[in-house]
Amino acid sequence: MKTRFSFVTRAVGLCAAALLWIGAGTALAEDTTQETINAFTVDIQSIESSDAEKVTTTELGLAKAWLGEAQAQLTQDREEELARTVKRIRASIAMMKAKLAKGVAVHKADAARKKAADAATALKKAKADVASLEKELATLSKKEEK
Repeated sequence: MKTRFSFVTRAVGLCAAALLWIGAGTALAEDTTQETINAFTVDIQSIESSDAEKVTTTELGLAKAWLGEAQAQLTQDREEELARTVKRIRASIAMMKAKLAKGVAVHKADAARKKAADAATALKKAKADVASLEKELATLSKKEEK
């Protein structure tokens, strides 16, 4: 069971790290605007609506709280604090998107595994049917020879 998740977990971690690294180069002025906060709000709402299994509940709560902080910091011109809060929100959104992607990958892997197991069962049944028919054919051939 651990190996099933290890590859996906590593991939999700690498994606999240890459997203954080890419986002780290954004200028302070670009990150401290109302448009940025609005975009984060849209992202968070999108994540919340697509999270049917509630795997990001904790992160959503934190991100929403940080959005409130960011809005207050923006209106009070506390740019340094706002920049740190925006970085936390950006990282949180990246993590939530990675968790959702991991969930999709796990579901696809489970479906593929089930499909393979069903195919193996069908193959086993078909082989048993062939063996039964071969046995029946042999029995009929012996009767015909007599």
